[in-house]
Amino acid sequence: MTHVYLSACGRNLLVLSAFTIAAAGCASVDGTTGKTSARATNSTVGGAKVAQQRTPLPKKKPRARRHVAAAPAKAPPNSVVTGALPSPKETRLRGARVGVTRAERAPSPSRSIGRTRGYAPTRGAARTHAAAPPPGAVLTRSAAPTRSFAPAPPRFRSAVPAVTRAQPRAPEPFETLSVHWGTNRNVIRAQHTGSGSTYRPARFGKRRTAQLTTGVARITVPRIDRSVGDIPRPRKITLLSVALYSASEDPTRHFTIGELTSLSREAFIASVKGEMGRSENYRGHCFVYVHGYRNTFEDAIFRTAQLAADMKFDGGIFAFSWPSQGTVAGYLTDRDAADSSQLAFQEFVETVSKRSACRKVHLIAHSMGTRLVVDAFFPALGRSPLQSLSNIDQIVLASPDIDAAVLKTRARAIGDFSRTVTLYANGKDDALKWSKRAAGGYERAGDVINGVPTVVTGIDTIDLTPMKQATWVFLGGNHNGYATKSHILRDIALLMKSGVRPPQQRFAIFEPVRGTTGTFWRYVQN
Repeated sequence: MTHVYLSACGRNLLVLSAFTIAAAGCASVDGTTGKTSARATNSTVGGAKVAQQRTPLPKKKPRARRHVAAAPAKAPPNSVVTGALPSPKETRLRGARVGVTRAERAPSPSRSIGRTRGYAPTRGAARTHAAAPPPGAVLTRSAAPTRSFAPAPPRFRSAVPAVTRAQPRAPEPFETLSVHWGTNRNVIRAQHTGSGSTYRPARFGKRRTAQLTTGVARITVPRIDRSVGDIPRPRKITLLSVALYSASEDPTRHFTIGELTSLSREAFIASVKGEMGRSENYRGHCFVYVHGYRNTFEDAIFRTAQLAADMKFDGGIFAFSWPSQGTVAGYLTDRDAADSSQLAFQEFVETVSKRSACRKVHLIAHSMGTRLVVDAFFPALGRSPLQSLSNIDQIVLASPDIDAAVLKTRARAIGDFSRTVTLYANGKDDALKWSKRAAGGYERAGDVINGVPTVVTGIDTIDLTPMKQATWVFLGGNHNGYATKSHILRDIALLMKSGVRPPQQRFAIFEPVRGTTGTFWRYVQN
């Protein structure tokens, strides 16, 4: 008969039978000294006592005591820890367990740097806590197992919880452009008054005067939610010229007048030179914008700022506002007002050309404003004093509302002009169709008849008819393409900056077309 006896000692099992009795010895380890002791058990076999010694178990590696160092001093604000990045284990043990090391193994410099960040004690030496860093110092890491303090470089470490990354500054929701202006309108309020909600800008009417008034306007242009060519303004509801509702102005959403005031000639020139000194991309360049029919003084200033913003033009920005009525019914009055503004316009251009810091002065005229520019620069008889200005560079005629035959009679004066004249025409310009009817059916210079625009020697004529047009028909439909189409704005900017011509060398979207009246260029739809 066999007896089975199970004895558990530690993790060892003994099997006992009637013939063999084994004594199990359990090894114990003294955690302090590391010595192993055997415990024997005596059993009886056949009436005799037999002592059997168990083979001692292998010695276990003593467990190291853990040394918990004092938490490192918190890094002061705006400081960083320099040196090698912490090891993954150090990152896990960061906090209350920073500086854990094995007592039985002397740390090598490389391991102490990665594991203990300079806190590992030397074998047999007394363990002490590192001294707290002085105020204002930042932590650095070196090969020696000690801490040092030095100025931090301009960088950030996400592993250091006491340091936060500097947030990038958000761009302003709008930009402010300075538009220097001249006008021969009647003055309603010459100087601005008040401040904040009580601010009132200078104001000008629609009647003609013989005096030139100059000044400056600070226009805010929103950067968010605005398409190229758009001039968003607060909603306004009127009935019979009476305002029933007007929304508040918001510079983050609307074009607004931050400042508008008149300046003497000396103050005007000083202000222009101050703005020109901040120019970078168009250093020494200026452009003068001349508006067209049905524009108020504020309309002219806003359009000038929009052109500069969409062309990224940072040179001198100027506007000349002749006394347009600003109404649909004022077409004939506007034509006479433009013709009578030549002397004031010449005085303004001469002031900008001779007394400012402009090395190159460009002119951008639109619609009926081209009548004023053509008559001032290219009179039917004699020579204009403006042609003697050596820094007059590019002249742009956008959708010119001038009789095509009148423009052709100025071909000799235009040919004698050493600089470039560029004309943008459009066969789908609704405003010029109405102007043609009002002029007795005579062709406008900015119109395209049977696929052929007005071609004059000395003028680069560009046909924009193939460009995507507005599908609705209105009085001013497709009349402002020079200011609302990104391709045309880019072409004008390149023309002013480089002066490259003919147009196909400046922009690949134009192709030359040889017609019976001469060569012109046509926009290639892409």
